[in-house]
Amino acid sequence: MNGPSAKCSMFESCQLCFRLLLQHSDAPERVGQYEYWAEYKPHGQDTILRRHLGIGQQQVLLSADVLQQDAAALRDVLGVPVSGDHVGAVKMSQDQRLLAYAVSMVEGAEQYCCVVKDIDTGRLISAGVIPHATCFEWSGDGSCLYYCLADDLGRPSKVLRRRLDSVSSGDDVALFTDTDPKHFVTLTHTKDWRYVLINSHSKLSSEVHLLDAEDSNSMPVCVQARTPDLEYFVEHYKGHLLLLTNKLIVSTAPPTHAAAVIGCTSAAAGQDYSLVTLPASQVTAEHSGTDNWQLLVAERPDVAVTDLDVFDSGIVLHERLAGRPALTLLRLSVEPQSVQQSASLSVLHQQQVTFPDWVFAVRPGINQDYCASHMRMYLSSPIVPEVQMDLNLASGQLILYQQQRHGQYTPQHQQHQSKGSRKAAQHAPMVCKRLWATGADGVQIPVTLLHQEELPYDGQQPLLLEVYGAYGQILEADYKAYRLPLLQRGWSVALTHVRGGGELGRRWVQTQHFKWTT
Repeated sequence: MNGPSAKCSMFESCQLCFRLLLQHSDAPERVGQYEYWAEYKPHGQDTILRRHLGIGQQQVLLSADVLQQDAAALRDVLGVPVSGDHVGAVKMSQDQRLLAYAVSMVEGAEQYCCVVKDIDTGRLISAGVIPHATCFEWSGDGSCLYYCLADDLGRPSKVLRRRLDSVSSGDDVALFTDTDPKHFVTLTHTKDWRYVLINSHSKLSSEVHLLDAEDSNSMPVCVQARTPDLEYFVEHYKGHLLLLTNKLIVSTAPPTHAAAVIGCTSAAAGQDYSLVTLPASQVTAEHSGTDNWQLLVAERPDVAVTDLDVFDSGIVLHERLAGRPALTLLRLSVEPQSVQQSASLSVLHQQQVTFPDWVFAVRPGINQDYCASHMRMYLSSPIVPEVQMDLNLASGQLILYQQQRHGQYTPQHQQHQSKGSRKAAQHAPMVCKRLWATGADGVQIPVTLLHQEELPYDGQQPLLLEVYGAYGQILEADYKAYRLPLLQRGWSVALTHVRGGGELGRRWVQTQHFKWTT
């Protein structure tokens, strides 16, 4: 199409994309007695964080105005410029009484100052002002803040503990330092607030230390000393540590028993992650290591585990199944043992969550409530904007968040159907489907293709090819508004998930084909 009408159509498409981006706002998520959400406005200032106080009552926790007020107070306290233009990490204490967040110090530079404030009064707590903190985490009772500082190269490397009733920073206790420039240190807490985790990760190895979140004087204990090519990531569930690891595990238990004991102690680089467990009581300063690791979920063909979420009712494995997102619900049982032996953890039930056929991308919500009965997620495809869904953790069923307010929702697109389906074409002007291309060596490579319903495959149509395959990064097949004008003008878009990306797991990363250029 040529002439003014084509330009008008393109302009209207761009306006639509812009409005969709501006009006996007995640639905409120409950943590304990409060619901939290961010608000994005087409006109006026964004609200970074709000929470419900009751019927018709809301409280603004962070906004542009609040940031500027806090930045002005920090300039007086520190005697240095504080821009207050950006927010980094935001961490709420377990009792939701105190808020810690990182506010930008210098415009255009990645330098932040940790700020702690009393939510009810809005008062800044002087001991909670920590310049140049790269990350921070709360103790279980909110009396202490653990924080990380960077070395001269800007690498997070040192962990300290500060009591919020301390008089000066000289009272801070140094807990951990990693001097190896290949390792980066972060702080998190387990979902149930039982432990604060000191994570020291590199691209090829891990080392995690536990801090008792209920003891403000505790010292870190190593789960497993760093071993070349061994990676692991830690969570906690009812007295047991859960670890995602690439360690090669050989089950020696009967097939009917889900908790298998490790039969091989060697690490295997390039393995996809499996899920293992051990009693938390067995990790001590005198004893740590893999001797007591037990297998819960082993590697499975065509399935790559990418993450883990923990709830009181069970755990959720985030996966890639044949290159597409998937979820598995695990309901666990703590089995008592003898007086001499610790209780063991086993899988009672394993359930694959069923997604609609049109789903090509899944973004999890914040999901910070350990006792929640539902898990928030956002489903999309390259031609369907995000749909907010809740996963019922008891039944494994997906529930549309907007359905109660807006009635039944049907995505305005259709998977590939026969060309003779005129009815489908009326309701689904675009199609999105997964193809498999054969590489030069015979390997099947996933491709996500999107185009207009009636587009002929005659080799004459323009095609935009998006491709990235490095560092295990996934080229997500999610919704991007900038593609709409091309699609409406008759283009096709192909997302090629080549080797080097993480779509098919760690082995897909290891088999990348490349040429050294540096």
